[in-house]
Amino acid sequence: VLWLVTSEIVAFFTFRDNLVLSVIQLVYPQEWIKNYQEQLVPKELRGIMRAGYWENKIRDSPDEFLDRVLRSGVTYDRFSSLTHRDFGVSRNYWASVNRAFSRL
Repeated sequence: VLWLVTSEIVAFFTFRDNLVLSVIQLVYPQEWIKNYQEQLVPKELRGIMRAGYWENKIRDSPDEFLDRVLRSGVTYDRFSSLTHRDFGVSRNYWASVNRAFSRL
């Protein structure tokens, strides 16, 4: 029980996500929780990358994602220096985004 409580507290402050927040968002979504989680996203990636469990379950197609990245003002040079870790996506998804990028 102590481990569960401790891990929930650590997750709340470190990842801004835990079981309690997930249940609240599932049953009765709260804007303040979404805003709290969005604060983790760097300013230059807002509008491209989403914070929060449910937001990340829906993925844009690689072409849509790339279009959103480029419309946000990220330059080609800046994009080429980014990795899948910068966006919190899988390597497979990132490879698809890079294939879409190479078609431009």
